[in-house]
Amino acid sequence: MTVIFHIEGGLGKHIMATALLKVIKKHHPKDTIHIVCAYPDVFKHNPAVDYVHHNGQHGAFYKQYIKGKENNTKIYFADPYTQSDFILEQDHLLNIWANQWGMKYEGETPQIYLTESEIEYFKPFYQTDKPILAIQPNGGPQSQGFNYAWTRDIPEPAILNCI
Repeated sequence: MTVIFHIEGGLGKHIMATALLKVIKKHHPKDTIHIVCAYPDVFKHNPAVDYVHHNGQHGAFYKQYIKGKENNTKIYFADPYTQSDFILEQDHLLNIWANQWGMKYEGETPQIYLTESEIEYFKPFYQTDKPILAIQPNGGPQSQGFNYAWTRDIPEPAILNCI
């Protein structure tokens, strides 16, 4: 079977999607997984992914992987940010995302796979035995005026309490 996981949104959502990819892979362990997204480098070298396609640059993708193959294709394409449980802060984003497709989220975490050369290149910049945490509390393309969005950003009072 061909599994297509289509992600729209920003870099943070793509990184979160790597955790959901683990959930999808548990449900489709032997299937071919295609990612269609805006940030393909997030999925580069991920062993759960067979092919990564950049949004808008996947050419004859529909003809090649979907048309006429309806019985052998599963498409996962839905936005968890539009669900009531997310907007009303009633559940975890990854649980909501998995539930949309009848899957169970069991604490899978996001993961980016780096090559040995990437690790060696960046090693001098991060000389520590401690884990590194990167956080972007809010943001978006500055040219579009999305400095803060209630649909995706950490509430400002929570940020101010951490500083």
